[in-house]
Amino acid sequence: MRRIAAGLAPLVVLGTAGAGTVAHAQATSITVQNVVRVTIPEHVFRGAIYQAPAPRAFAHHERLTSTFDAIRNETAVAVSGLRLTRDLSLGATFWHAGAEMTSRPFFVRIAINLDGDAWAHALDSAFVLTFEDGTQLSLGRPVPDSSAIVPGGGRVLLDLSLQVFLRVVQAKQVIGSLAGEQFAFSEEQLEALRDLASRTLPPVDRLAGGKSSGAAVGG
Repeated sequence: MRRIAAGLAPLVVLGTAGAGTVAHAQATSITVQNVVRVTIPEHVFRGAIYQAPAPRAFAHHERLTSTFDAIRNETAVAVSGLRLTRDLSLGATFWHAGAEMTSRPFFVRIAINLDGDAWAHALDSAFVLTFEDGTQLSLGRPVPDSSAIVPGGGRVLLDLSLQVFLRVVQAKQVIGSLAGEQFAFSEEQLEALRDLASRTLPPVDRLAGGKSSGAAVGG
């Protein structure tokens, strides 16, 4: 079994802004809205550059939303409510400036909603994904979303660089583990995430068949 984070662990210990953040010398951590965003070094992917899926009719029934905030002058594109276990559901969001997208986002935020005992242990464990070829990707510990803590449950956040997110959605099978819970993403759930990933392409790149127009890509 090949571990992407092998030799780097702990790749990043996540914490809120101002907390002691520890990162491997070749990794980059950037604080965004009090969340430490993990950028995994390019050499971890053996130089691979992952492209966003081309727009198509994705085979899922999840609802994707695009919401423009005029005050912040930014648009949030999201999918939410992917139920992975009885106590755990997941959503993903990226943002771009303005109402019209002109460049690719640098990161995608993963929000994990947990109930009961899963919430109590979520902050003490890393979020780990295993792909069909046995590769494991350790994404570090999520941080709490202070706006979504409720009795008996809550939400934790983890920001992935765009390249890491694209690696995840290109997998044929994904098994996750967090807080003692292990769960498999269904093909329909992966299709919903691929649909979101396809929307990280600005319109000019979609017309070009997914080829980059030169916009920077995070990670």
